[in-house]
Amino acid sequence: MSLGRVEQLNPSPEHSGLLLQRKCSCGGQASGLTGECTECAQRLQRKLAIGPADDQYEREADRIAEQVVGGSPGNAPTVHPTTATPLRRKSDDGGAGGAAVPPVVNQALRSPGEPLGNDARAFFEPRLGHDFAKVRVHTDGTAAASARAVQARAYTVGQDLVFAAGQYAPHSQEGKRLLAHELTHVTQQSQVLRRAPAAKAPADPLCETFNFASARKAVEAQAKLASKTADLLPLIRALKPIRRCATAKQQTEVKDSLSSSLSTAKADEAWAAAGTAFGGYVGFYPGYAPDVKTHLDKLGTSESLASNTFVLSSEGKTHKSRAKTAGAGDVADLERTDIVYFRGHQYAQYKAPGLFADGDESEGFDLRYVEKKGGFGNVKLMISTSCATLCQEAASVFSGLFPNAVILGYRKSAPLEGAAVRADLTKRINELNRPLLLDQPVDVAAIIAIWKSVVESRHKGQTAPQPGIYQGGTVTFWDGSAWQTVTATDAKNNACRKKGDFSDQYPSP
Repeated sequence: MSLGRVEQLNPSPEHSGLLLQRKCSCGGQASGLTGECTECAQRLQRKLAIGPADDQYEREADRIAEQVVGGSPGNAPTVHPTTATPLRRKSDDGGAGGAAVPPVVNQALRSPGEPLGNDARAFFEPRLGHDFAKVRVHTDGTAAASARAVQARAYTVGQDLVFAAGQYAPHSQEGKRLLAHELTHVTQQSQVLRRAPAAKAPADPLCETFNFASARKAVEAQAKLASKTADLLPLIRALKPIRRCATAKQQTEVKDSLSSSLSTAKADEAWAAAGTAFGGYVGFYPGYAPDVKTHLDKLGTSESLASNTFVLSSEGKTHKSRAKTAGAGDVADLERTDIVYFRGHQYAQYKAPGLFADGDESEGFDLRYVEKKGGFGNVKLMISTSCATLCQEAASVFSGLFPNAVILGYRKSAPLEGAAVRADLTKRINELNRPLLLDQPVDVAAIIAIWKSVVESRHKGQTAPQPGIYQGGTVTFWDGSAWQTVTATDAKNNACRKKGDFSDQYPSP
């Protein structure tokens, strides 16, 4: 849908920093990030209007979206430009619209947003025959609140695309269709807010059973406990259903009530963390890989713990001693960990499964020497872009150590572009714009679906890596064109490929 303006408002310029130095077009002093004076900002706000949900431009956008998603580049469809006259939406009962645009819409449009990704531009520009370099995508909390306020999955104003929570998913078929619809509005050059009605949005399964009273009681109980300890993690996890499913009014009530038990700083910290994908969870990463910590931080983990590492030795006795000392030091951290995230060499193909090392193979850690009876049942997710983490010998080590974890990894050779895979995974999880709960099957399924989308886009036609998922004793892997399954313990069909034998220099305990 589309918001009308007589003067052009550019809330998301290509370089937002320039806005801080320019004057308003009326000659007055600009304030904030908008580049307008207060008087002009208020005047522009009054000129915004919501377009009808089923006018000719919405129907055209629906039609073109179907053509674009199912078609090929080079045949851009004809798009009809809209008039500059502000349009208003129809009310829910089909009568005339005319409701005022909520102020939160203007707040969302004044944020800088993000440019449309290169992959999306490469796909849509030849199909729509338009340069989308100036498009800005808004997916933060304010954007989601504004979409909710106008009852939309997404809406477009000029070159600003604003999405409801979880709706910006350019790598899924439905997400691509919605993005095509909104980009069609950009090509129409409308000065009217054009929206994809919220009625089409699939319901969040977690919210279907959400009970505000129960969720609030859980938050109140955890807030009292947090006031007596330094541990905010249980409170953050309790807040996540509120952040995800409660109404704006209910969220305000809960946020305000936190100050009765916690300091303002602690309450704000917990509230903000509860809005992130992995807030409330603890991550564990290789001590030689600070870049993995960066990904955990971007995903919102409340704490990230580095493994102990040691200098690798070619002498078996020395390896045993160093690995045992390092492994013993990791037990306490792993007992607090929810997500383990590994990269680097992994030696399952050299008869040393569970041993990881950095790029030059000088420093590493050996999970075979991390000893705890029954393993670490608290770990819920393992991510690895190392070689051979899903083949039989390696899967045996990891599933024994993390018996309740879903494992995302590779059966065979990991890609040279592992950094790109990790970046894609982080980006796409954050594009859900949803606080995730790792004890909820629906959220675990969402993470698996994202991993599959990364795998399919990065490894299309590649038969060597065989990336996949370990879950419940089964490995599901990508053979380059389709998904296959194999029993994880199948010593014949899921055996690790043997490239050498390092078992003497890197022996098991």
